[in-house]
Order: sequence, then structure tokens, then C-alpha cells
Amino acid sequence: MSNERDAVRSGSPLALRIAALDEIDLKSIPAGHSFLSVADDLNIIKRLLVDGATFCYCPDLDGHVPETGPWARRVTRDRLSPSPTGAAERLRARIAEALRLCAWLKAGAQIDSAEHGIIERYKLGPGRAAAAVECARGRLYHAVELDPQGRISRFEFLAPTEWNFHPRGPLVRSLQGAVLTARRRRDAVDAVIASLDPCVGFTLNFREVGDA
Repeated sequence: MSNERDAVRSGSPLALRIAALDEIDLKSIPAGHSFLSVADDLNIIKRLLVDGATFCYCPDLDGHVPETGPWARRVTRDRLSPSPTGAAERLRARIAEALRLCAWLKAGAQIDSAEHGIIERYKLGPGRAAAAVECARGRLYHAVELDPQGRISRFEFLAPTEWNFHPRGPLVRSLQGAVLTARRRRDAVDAVIASLDPCVGFTLNFREVGDA
């Protein structure tokens, strides 16, 4: 496959999957949608080293919780206006990114030719450093401190899932106000969750809310 059109040609497995997602998709433009990028690195690294696990488990950027991952990268890279999006659009972005990576590998995979911000490292003074890398699920952060003997005395990391599944994050914003029929609700919500590719297992439960 040389391009996205070939990958999703009519009748192909990917085309059928996208069509199935379109049938059940919950498309929305969540209010205040934003996307994590290299421009946020120093702010995030500072918070990692100041607040540690408290920040790692519930991160934010000045009160905002941006999305990270293939669709976020595509919108940022191509300077697209966030349009109604859902599981199908995120899958399209993942397919397009896989094709871009294959083309890059075929061309020699030189790190100097990688997109800006894909891998960044930061020297923070004696015995302190951090790195950020764009992964399949989104932007991943690591920060480390060494003691005077050169041994690791502190290590912090922040996974993409903490942003995408934050209590005020992209998943919650995508589901807020959604109208779900009994027939399709589980498939629709499952599809949105899968499109954000959590790095842990999950259990999906529904509860009726009175006077909703």
C-alpha cells in the first residue's frame, strides 16, 4: 500500500471496518479541544519534577487536558481545523501515520529526517535530564535525577493514557451529551475507547441516571 486511498479501497478489511465505525460513531467537536505537542514539553517536565506522581496520575496544562495520539498529531502537523471526529476518523489518522512511517523507513529512517518533535531530549542541569517521544498511543515523557554517585535517585514518567482517559480528558468530552440507544450504546462507547488506545484493560458498565 503506497497511500491512504489504497489502504481503504472499497471492500478492503480496513474500509469495511471504517464503514462499520461510521455506522455507530459518536462524532463531536468537544469544547476546548486541544492537542499535546513538543511546545508543551518544558512545562510538563517541570511539573513532573515538582509534583511527581500527583501530576502523573492526573495531568493538566493550565487547567486544560489535551488529546495526544495519531489524530492529534495529524491535526497539529497538517494544521487542520478540528472537525466532528470519532472512532472512524482516529482510525483513518492511525492508518495514514502507519503509511508515513513505512515511507520514512523505506527512505532510510534517518533521525535527522524525522518530523520535528518526534523525539526530544532535555538537559536540566547536573544529574537531571528528561526526554519526550511520540509513541503509537501519544506523547510519552520520562524524567530522571541522579545522586552524587551517578545512581538513579528519582524517575518519573507520564503515559499518553493519563491524558486521553483523564476525568476531564478527550474520552469524557467525547461522551458528554451523547445520545445512546440501547441497541448501539455499548458498541459506540467501546469504539470511542478503542480509538484512544488505552494502555491498560478496562471494564465498561452502564448505569441509568434518573431525571437525566
